Amino acid sequence: MDAAANGMDLKGRDDENISTLHWASINGKTKVVEYLLQEGVEVDAIGGELNGTPLQWAVRYGHLDTCVMLVKHGADPSIVDVQGFNALHLAAQFGFPLVCAYLISSEPGVDVDSTDPEGQTALMWACIKQMGPEIPRVLIALGASINTQCKAKGFTAMHFCVKSGNIGAAKVIVDAGANVHVSNEDGEDVLELMVSLLKQNPSDTRPKQLSAIMPREVPDGCMTSIFNMNPFRRMILLTLPYFGLGLVGMCFEMAKLDIFKGAGMLGATVILWIQIYSICNRYMTPQEQLEVPGGMAVYLGTKCMFFTYFFLELFPYTQGENALTGYAWDTAVVFFSCSLWYNWYKTHTSDPGYLPSATDKPREAARDITRLAEQGKLVKENFCLSCCIRKPIRSKHDSFTNKCVARFDHYCPFVGNPVGGDNHKYFMYFVMSLSPLVLLYTVLLFRYMAVVCPDTDGFFDMIFTYAYCKPFAAWTIFHGCLHTLWTSGLAMAQINQIFSDLTTNEAMNRFRYSYLSRGSPWSKGCMGNVLEFFCRQSLNWKTMYELPNSKMTV
Repeated sequence: MDAAANGMDLKGRDDENISTLHWASINGKTKVVEYLLQEGVEVDAIGGELNGTPLQWAVRYGHLDTCVMLVKHGADPSIVDVQGFNALHLAAQFGFPLVCAYLISSEPGVDVDSTDPEGQTALMWACIKQMGPEIPRVLIALGASINTQCKAKGFTAMHFCVKSGNIGAAKVIVDAGANVHVSNEDGEDVLELMVSLLKQNPSDTRPKQLSAIMPREVPDGCMTSIFNMNPFRRMILLTLPYFGLGLVGMCFEMAKLDIFKGAGMLGATVILWIQIYSICNRYMTPQEQLEVPGGMAVYLGTKCMFFTYFFLELFPYTQGENALTGYAWDTAVVFFSCSLWYNWYKTHTSDPGYLPSATDKPREAARDITRLAEQGKLVKENFCLSCCIRKPIRSKHDSFTNKCVARFDHYCPFVGNPVGGDNHKYFMYFVMSLSPLVLLYTVLLFRYMAVVCPDTDGFFDMIFTYAYCKPFAAWTIFHGCLHTLWTSGLAMAQINQIFSDLTTNEAMNRFRYSYLSRGSPWSKGCMGNVLEFFCRQSLNWKTMYELPNSKMTV
């Protein structure tokens, strides 16, 4: 029905100078908006108390589909209202990261660093209004400047984070490399402003939380040059568990001779371990801390302890006529040892399948964002708010490395790297080498104890006898048994997932993924999945957006 034929003026205004397009936009009535625009209603009509456009009204309520419809029909997102805010400023203030991404990427888009009359950017407004990391991540990924100063006070985005206590946004901006030494008009940099606020309100815990994520400063003194050496700190943290575990074993040996000296040595070892770790950790940035995960250091420490004890104590018992091992055992140990270290190194150093972020391919990212928005698919399920890219199916953003990984399996602290489509095979070879190697080592330890220790009667008698006879060997047996259990469990879980063509992430979160309601849609059967994983790998998970045999996209 033609509305104009019934006396309705689609281009008219109400008493507050608000158009029909304004009301349709603020309520997210996309079909009505489309109809009005086809009837020739002015797309950038100014109205209301703030002299805003229909696009600005739609942005305030986060109606992305309506925003897309308006921009496709020529709406200008750079128009400012009476307060001097354009559509991007409003999207940042009201907390709509997907709307921000679209407004920046659309044609015509809005400059990510556009300012209001006070010289404040969308990133600054996000730091003031939104207590979280999502919008700063999107803006920074799409090129927002992190060190720009506003006109009124000379504040940077980090100044606003400190002023408003926005810890989530501050962490994102610090990780992006913000300069915390830029001074405002009062001569205060970010750190000085934080101290000033803490003095004004000592009960406020937010400045203390913010200080924990700030870049650490190395104090003057004799230790400055040492702790400025990142490789030195890294080496300490990597080798600390190795020496610590060895010292604990020596404490048990000392306790055999004098229990009080052994207990004192154990206490001193624990205190020394904690202090060294704290000193090193104190002068490292959060990113540097991620480069030396504790899990990886413990893994290296225990395995190196096993090998050291083998060559120093057990190796002679593998030689001669009364050798505790044979040719088959020796061959298996050599094979699994070489495989273990090679595949651990490959898993640790290989690219797991990182996907390029918007900063790596800005034009491609902008095209994807615009296309997804116009198709109605710009949603969090298939769009990464941290990298600002369309996520391929089975991919996931890894919080440890702050990157998206294709066919993400899990982040492994023992290899210090995510496990994804490009290094999962190395990880499986590593696990399948680790389990039998630790088992062989533990069996050899028991044979060794049976030879050098008195005969025992029963399981518990054996435990106490072995612990007193060879405390260090008993210490390594404890670790050997523990590692045999968890590595065997890990290997079986991974093999079962390969049989089912599932990743660890999918196995643990099946209810989140609708495409797994009937199992993996890519499954080729048990043996087919094994061949696909270890041999063929015919699918490119970095560009996989569609389900097999379906036009559905994710």
